[in-house]
Amino acid sequence: MKIGEKIKKLRGKQKAYEFAHDIGITPPYLSEIETKGKIPSLEVMRRIALYFDDIFLLEDYIAEKYPEVLKIQKEIVKHIEIWDNEADNHRKSLKE
Repeated sequence: MKIGEKIKKLRGKQKAYEFAHDIGITPPYLSEIETKGKIPSLEVMRRIALYFDDIFLLEDYIAEKYPEVLKIQKEIVKHIEIWDNEADNHRKSLKE
């Protein structure tokens, strides 16, 4: 699900113009985000995440706007897990 679709779903029955006003953007800009796939600025996305008290929206935003960051993040996590396992094995060998 695209970030605009998630925002629209979270907004639920709240009027678009009310929500746009609450987060400090124009209704046409909100419409572009929700229906035309426009990716909002980081500042607008921060306000939306705070409005819904949903920090995971920022993660979804980064994954959509910067997919290469998500790929790099997964590689880093993979390497950290490998290093943790190697460190555990090393500690065990020292105890023997």
